[in-house]
Amino acid sequence: MQAGQPFTPYTSQFDPYRNESFNRLVVIGDPNRNVPAGYAYNPGAFALPVLGTFGNSGRNAVRGDGFRSADLSVFRNFAVKERMKLQMRFEATNALNQVNYQGPVTNQSTVPGAFVATAVPRTVQLGAKFSF
Repeated sequence: MQAGQPFTPYTSQFDPYRNESFNRLVVIGDPNRNVPAGYAYNPGAFALPVLGTFGNSGRNAVRGDGFRSADLSVFRNFAVKERMKLQMRFEATNALNQVNYQGPVTNQSTVPGAFVATAVPRTVQLGAKFSF
């Protein structure tokens, strides 16, 4: 288990007065309140700064979703002969198939706060090892 990673919401709107297209946002509410379903934070808690000014939001102002995963490994050893052994293995990563989201979209100029990608789902593998 792991807590969510911190993120910094920003805007990529081009500012001709500052000649750049990265700026922090203006905080107008609590990003952790009234969070819409499927979002990491409330994008309505931020506003675009006036052109030529800087936003007042801090660095790493919001946290993404946590990460939960359980890995499983089961194996059995068989003695074939005195000096020969066979090991059968079953391994699963994210065995409970918990949905873990990647970081949310933090660009206020697109779809802010939405999760658009998930981490690796359950994977299963079978294996055998022969020792002699």
